[in-house]
Amino acid sequence: MLRILLSLPKVIWFNFRYLPFKIAVKLPIFLTYNTQVNIKGTINYLGPLKMASVRIGFHRADGCNLSDETQLVIRKHGTLSINGTAHIGNGSKIIVDKKANLSLGDNFAISASSKILCYKQISFGNDIQLSWGNVIMDSDTHSIHDKEGNVINFPKSIVLDNKIWTGCNVLILKGIHIPSNCVIGANSILSINSFNPNSIIAGCPAKSIKEIGGFIID
Repeated sequence: MLRILLSLPKVIWFNFRYLPFKIAVKLPIFLTYNTQVNIKGTINYLGPLKMASVRIGFHRADGCNLSDETQLVIRKHGTLSINGTAHIGNGSKIIVDKKANLSLGDNFAISASSKILCYKQISFGNDIQLSWGNVIMDSDTHSIHDKEGNVINFPKSIVLDNKIWTGCNVLILKGIHIPSNCVIGANSILSINSFNPNSIIAGCPAKSIKEIGGFIID
């Protein structure tokens, strides 16, 4: 409760600074007082007009460093679209680069201390649960050239469909598409598309290893 009270001035400032007035008055986005914010792009909030539908920096997962900084950066002409409820745990970092687009579906969650680095386009469907220590990035961040000097490693979009649960320390790289109803094992590296819907995905490089009917996150 104390963290919420301490955060209220920043919550009010954030909503009225970055959202249209008729949305901001509902205070749909709550963030902790110590969340680092650097926004020069756009936030499109399409979720329910209800107080604290989006919570940033509050949840603290076991096994994570409580002193980790929560960070939200949207660079010039970058866009973050929030299409429902979301919670983004303490120590998480979301970076949306210039002209990039990051979209979060309904019931999106990061337990804590994960990173989303969007340089082109990353799209999450509904009912996404990311564990701690995940890194999702659609770019190599540095260019590689062929012998003629042409860039050969452009960013590639990442798409996660609906109802996906990742274990801790998962790495999802550019160009990956994860189909619906999948569980991703801890420490998996997703670098090559080799995934079936309704499956457990695991390994390095990861692939679908077992068919499932569904799963429940308590």
